[in-house]
Order: sequence, then structure tokens, then C-alpha cells
Amino acid sequence: MSKTAIVFLTRAMPDINLINFCKELETDILYTYICIDDFTIDTSSINNKLKILQYHDEECKNKGFINSVLPRVIKYVWRPSAWDKALYHFCVKDTSFDNVYFFEDDVFISSKEVIYNLDKKYKNIDLLCKSNINYNDDKNWFNWRHIDETQIQKPWFWSMMCACRLSKKLLELILEYATKHNKLLFHEIFFTTLVAHNNLTILNPIEFQNIYAIYNWKSKYIEYGLLYHPIKDQQTHTRYRKILEKRKDKKILMSFKISMYDNTIITENNKFKLFLYFLKNQFVIKKLKKNYFMSYNVNRFDNFITDVDKNLFNVINLIKQYKNNLKFVLLIECPFDKINIIIENLNLFYNFNYYVDNSENNTKLLLLSNNKYINDTNNTKKISIFLSKDELFEIIINVITNLDPVLQKKYSKYYTSNNNYNINFNKHIIILYTIYGSIARVHLEYGLYSKYNNEEIEIINKINTQIRIKMLDKILVHQPDIIIGDFNFTLNDEEAQYLQSKNYFSQNSIKQNTKSKSTPINRTDHCFIKNKFIGKNTLLKCNYSIHLPMLQSLLISY
Repeated sequence: MSKTAIVFLTRAMPDINLINFCKELETDILYTYICIDDFTIDTSSINNKLKILQYHDEECKNKGFINSVLPRVIKYVWRPSAWDKALYHFCVKDTSFDNVYFFEDDVFISSKEVIYNLDKKYKNIDLLCKSNINYNDDKNWFNWRHIDETQIQKPWFWSMMCACRLSKKLLELILEYATKHNKLLFHEIFFTTLVAHNNLTILNPIEFQNIYAIYNWKSKYIEYGLLYHPIKDQQTHTRYRKILEKRKDKKILMSFKISMYDNTIITENNKFKLFLYFLKNQFVIKKLKKNYFMSYNVNRFDNFITDVDKNLFNVINLIKQYKNNLKFVLLIECPFDKINIIIENLNLFYNFNYYVDNSENNTKLLLLSNNKYINDTNNTKKISIFLSKDELFEIIINVITNLDPVLQKKYSKYYTSNNNYNINFNKHIIILYTIYGSIARVHLEYGLYSKYNNEEIEIINKINTQIRIKMLDKILVHQPDIIIGDFNFTLNDEEAQYLQSKNYFSQNSIKQNTKSKSTPINRTDHCFIKNKFIGKNTLLKCNYSIHLPMLQSLLISY
């Protein structure tokens, strides 16, 4: 039977909540430790309660156990950290363990069963951690500067390591390096790179996927059986575990949050159908070739049955999942307050370029930086994410919702208290000039919606159609090769016929449009290409929004 240790890394005297949790975790085959950075702290009051690791700086330094964290973490003093000391203990002082878990003390372990289950599910894996990112896929990661090929040869890999499990084999390789070089390397690069160079095994389990550099985790966003980072307060750890313990066996009830759509598109009569739609579209990984363009209306990350923040991180992870297959990503209806989280977490892993527009001033912008948002609906924006700089030539941003006076008059007449959806007169379009041709990325207006007066519906639908055709006219002035996004019409509607008359062909047939819906009601997410029918258009199954993400294959235009 394998023998496992868990060590929690702290800078100072551990909190009583952490001490109590360590005692709960201890079993005959699972041993818990706390490694304290500061060796001068008197721990005599807690030594009889649990195993404390404290080593003098010089002892670890003399054995080469130094340098595993960034200098700023230890205030630019050349000394061993808690990481170095914990590694020293399990590489040199006690080598009896088959696996050792390392947790920084702001990692939240949602239950003691997490560790037991990890050991059952992943018995013979040398490294469990959040990710395994190749240097070639993320050359601009800011921490590569802390390593060079005189220290360790390429290929290099990296992952966040505030929560990880190392095998005896990996610990032996760390000792071998420390003995030879009299120091260690930054652990976020060191562990994954050693694994790659020595043909060891690595896995990035789902339990580790809520490990982020920065995030404000609330109890309603966390689930039993997973790890989370960061949650600094140990008392909060104890409180969250109690909350999760109470609800771990409860079945998830079918419930829907109130939102703007509860009074418009999503009525009481079709809520059950909506719920079934989300159940049907559980995320399934689809094998894809390269050179795809993703268009995804994330609908404020609202799908009526899951928390917004959970969907936010699901979408981030979805982009990461297909990162090697995608050239461009268009996210539609992103809330203002979520954009920085998206950009931060994507930039943390990959070299994305993103463009946004200063829509508050309602002005055209030149391509001056990588920080421009595109105005979408009220309080939301479109984000354009480019996975390769070389494929983008230039960008044009333009306002497209200037209605003519006649249409404005019709609109004003029917926009009454009975209509609870207002048209955004400040919507923008982005035109990308790329090696794939010019690409217009759009979100056309949904238009007016009459809740009470059925007699108005036919007239209002005609107004909505006229509004969308006017918007298309504004787009077609730029003569794009490709138009992609959420069009808010189906292929049976007049707008689709209008585009076809201008020689723009839908990349999915009417039959596909009817069979595969991108929303619970219909399919409004399309791609139209001028004078061409490529036909490689697909929807991904995932229930993170009321829409499904759409993928379109791209061909180089010259």
C-alpha cells in the first residue's frame, strides 16, 4: 500500500484552522506536515499536535535546496523558502513516501475526501498539477526570464504549482539536480520540465482546474471535491467546508435565475425546454483540425441554471482546450466587469492579442495598442482574441446603427412600456484584414419585442428586419470576404435572402440550420462568405451560455 504525505507551506505560525484540518486529514497511510518558512518561530505550543518542518537556512542552502521560488516572493533575499525546505525534507531527510502533496496555505481543499479520491483515481502519476504549457506555445510568459539553457535544456514547460503532487521518482530527480548544481530552479518551470526530460507521467486533473493566480472565490461558486486558489483566510476555509458538507449529497434542483430574458424570450412555458437544452449540451470535446475561427455569444455568461462566474471560467477553459485549433476568437456580450478577468487568465497562459474599443466616447479608433474593446449591447462588449500576430494586418472599427428618419419614427412609435428591449444605437462593427481575407465580426440587433400585444408582432418583426438590413448595408460598404457572429435571424428570414442576393453564402445549409440550433429556440449564429461555400461549419456542445459556440474553418485567401 502506497504511503503519502501532505505538506502545507506557510510563512509564519500556522492558523489554528489549518492545524485542525491537518489533524482531520491524518490517517495510517496519509501523513500531514506544515512547513514554516521562518525557522526562528517558536512552535513548541503546537509540536505535540502535528508534524512541523523547520530548517535553518544554511542547512538547506548547503545541500543545494534554494532558488525554487521567485526572488520577489522572499523579498529579494538569497535564502531558502518554505518550498526549498519542504523539498529538502522529502528529498533528503525522509524519502519513505511514494507521493507528496505540496499545498501553499491559500489553496482551499473543499473536503478531506479530495485527497483520498485523488490518490484512488491517479495512483501512478508522477506529477499532478494545474497545466503543462510548452514554451513554444507561450514564449511571452513573463517568467521565462528566470531560466536559461545553461540551467536546464529545452524543451521547457510550466504550470502553476501552488497545489501539486510529486512522486518519489520526481523527488529523486530534484535531489539529483540540487546535488549537481547546488541550487534548484523556479518550481513552476522546474517540475514540469524534469517530467518531460525524463519521460515521467503528468496529468492535469479536473480537481486542479480552479487554481488561478487571482480570483475572489465565493461559497456559491465552489463545489465539493475540488481545489481552489486563492482563498487567503483559513477561517473562511473552515466555513466553506461546513457549507459544502451540508450540500454535498443534495440533488441539484431545476431552478432559473431572474434575468432580462425572463420577461422576453424565455417565458414560463418554455423554461423546461430550456433546461433540457442545457442538459443536452453538456460539454463534449470534439476533435478538430486547425485553422478555425470561433464566434461565441457568451450572453453575459448567463445560462439560467449555473452561476455566472462558473460559466466565465468554463468559457476561459474552453478556449484553452481548443487553443491549438483556433486562429481567432470572437466573444460577444461580455460584461464590462468580466473582461479583465478573461484577458488576465488568457494572457496568463497564452500569447493572446485582444482588441477593444473606447465606446464611451463613441469614436473611431486606430490600431494603437492591444487594448481596445468593441461596444456591443448595453453594459457589454465584444472581445476579439488573436492567437497569432502574424495573421492580422489591420483593423477598422465603425458605428453601424444609425437609423434613417423613417425607420427611427417607426421604431419610436412601437417602443413603449410594452416593449422591454431597447435598441443600442451605439453598436460597433470590427473589420479584420487578415491572411484569410477581410472578416466582419458582428452582433446584429435583436430588435423590439412585444410581450402583450400579439397584433403588433408582425409589424414589429418587419421593423426589426429593416433595422438589421440597414446594419448589413453599413457592413457591406467595407466589402468583407467573411461575415461572422450572432445575426439574430435564421436562414429562413428575409435578411439571409438579402445577403444571398449580395453573393454572401451561408456556410451551413437551411437543413443544418433547422436541425442544429445554436440557441434553445433556433439558430442565429452564422458565417457568410462572399462567393464561396466552404461548408466546414460546426457547433460545439457546451452549456455555458444560452448560445453554443460556432466554429468556422478558414482558408488562406492568397
